[in-house]
Amino acid sequence: MEARISGFGSSIFVPQNQSKFYGDVVRDSYYTDPIYKESGIAKTEIYVYSLGVVMFELLIGMLVYNERSIGDIEPQMMIRLVKKLLLDALV
Repeated sequence: MEARISGFGSSIFVPQNQSKFYGDVVRDSYYTDPIYKESGIAKTEIYVYSLGVVMFELLIGMLVYNERSIGDIEPQMMIRLVKKLLLDALV
């Protein structure tokens, strides 16, 4: 089995001297940077966030949109589980 990378449908070309893009870039909300969702300003960081989500999926063996429970936590999507575990760790 070979690994394949896909999903470049939301990629855009931005001039090299332009650091920001205003407009609709990302289509799949599971992989969308929350800051981009609020501001609508696309920067390099939104792609880093998406890559981080994919890497986390590979690390824990769970797709971001599938529900799973950890310990006594009710089944939830990965992003909610991560937020809860992080908040619990900070408190």
